[in-house]
Amino acid sequence: MDPRRARGRRRRRAALGAVAGHASGALSHDDLKALGEVLDQGDAGLVVVYPPEMADRVSTSVTAPSGKMHATAGITREQLAADVRAAEERSAASTGDA
Repeated sequence: MDPRRARGRRRRRAALGAVAGHASGALSHDDLKALGEVLDQGDAGLVVVYPPEMADRVSTSVTAPSGKMHATAGITREQLAADVRAAEERSAASTGDA
């Protein structure tokens, strides 16, 4: 694999890990169960992470879902962005991609 593509893949995984960490901290056991039930209804799923001020815009943009669940992580856009950057930096440092 092209080293640039490999770096990009590792950085995307690190960013996803940062987002997943916040999501898992924000979701209760019942929330995770509800998410699993929604995902079981179809062949694919879409998890959208957005700041509170974008809630209306996201709701109107996601059309015709077969199921839906909502949870609030309670973090700011800035906190999430900082966590994603830190995860990317850790990933780059651990693989020598810095």
